[in-house]
Amino acid sequence: MALYTVRTGFTVFKDGLAYTGGQSLDLNIFEFARHKHKLENTQSTVIGAINFLVSSNRADQISFDDRSADLLPGVDIGTLQAVIEELDRRLKNLSPQSSTLMINVETLSADKQLIDSDASIQDLTNQTGATLNVFLPDSPPLGKQFLIVNEQVSTGSFYINNSNVFSGDRYGIVWQGDRWLEL
Repeated sequence: MALYTVRTGFTVFKDGLAYTGGQSLDLNIFEFARHKHKLENTQSTVIGAINFLVSSNRADQISFDDRSADLLPGVDIGTLQAVIEELDRRLKNLSPQSSTLMINVETLSADKQLIDSDASIQDLTNQTGATLNVFLPDSPPLGKQFLIVNEQVSTGSFYINNSNVFSGDRYGIVWQGDRWLEL
């Protein structure tokens, strides 16, 4: 992580704390991209930040209103700061989702390594009577999600991200930029 200074008139929220103009804070690469327009000695546009945060195949899913500061409904656009704050609020709620639902149905007899391009829903059966590992990708795209279902007919469990997923259970997880978070 790197240390950045917040521009005068702006606020950056991180880990439940508010950092205002002139204060410094550590940001990882994803936090930096999200707040770059609020930091001193950086050059950015809001659209650049949006396009960096969402992969190129997701950028076209942002509505025209989100890309045009003068077309933001319900926002007092008297200042550029108000527009940026509204876009920041919308980015917090942006949840990249696939337009096609991919499901992998599989019976495993050995550990499984998931990769970035694997289906988001993994409907797995373990007939070994033992615990099998399901390994997650190390650096997937921001927002990558998996829902892993251990079918009721399984005779064994799965060990995923330090959690046991027993027969009939499911496990949801999302990549937040530097670690996996349980859903």
